[in-house]
Amino acid sequence: MQKSLFTRSSVSALLLVAAAGTAAATVGTAPVVSGESQGPAVAQAAGQGQVVFVEIPGSMEFSGEIIAKPLQFETLAERGMNQAEISATIQQAKAMLAQFVELEYEPLVDHYVLLVPNGMTENEVINGLISTGLFEFVEPNWTLYPIANCPNDPRLGNQWHHNANRMQSCDAWDLDTGNSSVTVGICDTGIETSHSDFQLHRKEGYNAVNRVWENDGGNIGPVHPHGTNTTGCAAANGDNGVGVSGVGWNLSHRMMRVSNTSSGSSSLSTLTHAALTSIQAGDKVANVSYSGVNTSSVRSTATQIKNLGGLLTWAAGNDGSTLNWGNRDNDDVIVVGATTSSDNISSFSARGPSVDLMAPGSSVHTTNTGNSYASVSGTSFSAPLTAGLIGLIWSSNPGLTPDEVEDILKAGCDDLGAGGVDNTYGYGRINSYESLLLAGGMANTPPVITINSPANFSSFAEGTPVTFDSTTIDAEDGDISNLVTWTSTQDGLLGTGNFTTSAMTEGLHFIDVSVTDSGGLSDFELLSVTITAGGGVPAVPTINSALEGPAGKMNVVWTDNSNNETGFGIQRQEKVNGSWTNRTDLGPAAANDELFVDTIAESLNGWRYRVRAEGAGGDSAWTPYKPIKPKRPVNFSGTVNGGSVDMIWTDRSNMETGIEVYRQEYKFVNGRFRWQAKVLIATLPPNTESYSDAPGAGEWRYKLRLTSETLRSEFSTNVRVIVP
Repeated sequence: MQKSLFTRSSVSALLLVAAAGTAAATVGTAPVVSGESQGPAVAQAAGQGQVVFVEIPGSMEFSGEIIAKPLQFETLAERGMNQAEISATIQQAKAMLAQFVELEYEPLVDHYVLLVPNGMTENEVINGLISTGLFEFVEPNWTLYPIANCPNDPRLGNQWHHNANRMQSCDAWDLDTGNSSVTVGICDTGIETSHSDFQLHRKEGYNAVNRVWENDGGNIGPVHPHGTNTTGCAAANGDNGVGVSGVGWNLSHRMMRVSNTSSGSSSLSTLTHAALTSIQAGDKVANVSYSGVNTSSVRSTATQIKNLGGLLTWAAGNDGSTLNWGNRDNDDVIVVGATTSSDNISSFSARGPSVDLMAPGSSVHTTNTGNSYASVSGTSFSAPLTAGLIGLIWSSNPGLTPDEVEDILKAGCDDLGAGGVDNTYGYGRINSYESLLLAGGMANTPPVITINSPANFSSFAEGTPVTFDSTTIDAEDGDISNLVTWTSTQDGLLGTGNFTTSAMTEGLHFIDVSVTDSGGLSDFELLSVTITAGGGVPAVPTINSALEGPAGKMNVVWTDNSNNETGFGIQRQEKVNGSWTNRTDLGPAAANDELFVDTIAESLNGWRYRVRAEGAGGDSAWTPYKPIKPKRPVNFSGTVNGGSVDMIWTDRSNMETGIEVYRQEYKFVNGRFRWQAKVLIATLPPNTESYSDAPGAGEWRYKLRLTSETLRSEFSTNVRVIVP
């Protein structure tokens, strides 16, 4: 077991001493935070003066870190303290914080980000600090997630199939809303191209009766509302302030008109020709909402479509019949039945051994001719909802094969009726969110700005060149660093992209760093830079990382924030028996260097480093210490042997004090399956590379991380298993 930064008993003693020595500071100590005022994740009362913070998996999760803010000067003055008492109280708070590994400090708000010592929980540390009366607040440094990405379409509330307890669409749209490079082909009665919800991402249509493309004069207008209805189910434009949202509201859609008569009737050969032509034109999925799914031609066409890299969805039918030409997994067509808003099979829906799955099909609100909207019923509308989800899966992870997409679609279904696959609901009712989680992709992600220079809170003499440089990556657009804008509160727009300027005026500049990708998603950062009237002492560097390398090499990386240093000083400290000691001067590193490699004897002791810039006019302040983080384990895999899960991995570190094994269960809770909070199930000795667990029947996933005298490593990849 890894040693804590200090022992549990020493923490308690330290806190008690601090509390006893600050009688003035404890007046009006932090009140118990109530769950009512803060929400269930934040805190629940747990006894007199105690606070318990509770995780909500997928929303607010513990990170192994806390944020603490000492009582401020104004607060202490309001309590009647004099200058000496205020100074003493603030120093006591800082002395308390100095016992922890400081990961980050935000001076504008006096927030300290601290590492939770090994062997302790967030709640233990938080309550100990709060009890001293020295802190305005102490809370977890939560791992947080984006709020559900529901579009602004005014009729979304009428689309019950998107609800959180049905297709869970808003959660899915957090992950992906569709990429216009993925197209759904709708083989139907034509489309009202002027409809307000079809003005984006419509691909050239095709008249399959006359075998003529739209650009060559092929008529794809609606001979019946059916095609306008089905297109809206799959891919009506979303977040456009009008109407409804399709399942994949940023996908492209293509009308393959299959009828020239007002009844909408078509021939089997025209329908299969339309589906094949759709895939040949580059569409990833073709949907047919007609009868005839039980024919050999449909199954033959589906096989050829899969060979071409696509999938075919077909409505099961509205006659309530039992379809049984063979097992649902032994052909290549995805046959879709219908469910109601109460998650029961629709009375009209076909079912049976050949039906793959279900999708909402009763009173589905969608687009209609006349630039209007209607609620319609039938497996005709279940099938395009499924086709839209297939498009989303492919958008999220374009490298998937058709078989993999089909497997993900089925595995993501919510089980209905009898447990497991049955002959009423097949694999169950589709769930967009669960399928996208299984797809493993998150294609519709916002860009991420990483500021390379200047460092936050850096200072430059007036007239000194200041380089503004970022690495800004977008999952869809790639490197868009050239689009980043840098806007100062003092001087306005400084420039776009990466550039150097010497024209900044004297004073404090708050700089907004912003970028927007082609999909309309944005990222921004805030930067503080001071321009001084004179020069001399170089600016403090920014220490970025201290990482374990091979064979006892420790790599210290920083950002050079000045252009007048003569070199850099580096200091190392060793953690022995729980205390930092043995400060050693290293280097110096040369001017403009930003890397120092230190070679030390391999040891389980902790190490930390700090850097300063040295110049002819004096030396900068030291950076905060950066502890060494051990390398995470790799090649993590697991196999199921009977009721046991046997795991192996590769340990690349020479400084860990233990290996933590975590487990999560995939469990049915509150009406659906979801991953539960991860649980630490074992702490293994250093250099261990295997472990066996007997979790019981169910679906589980595991991950690992190393402990050390300073920091835990990053988590390994997940291993996911099903124990029968």
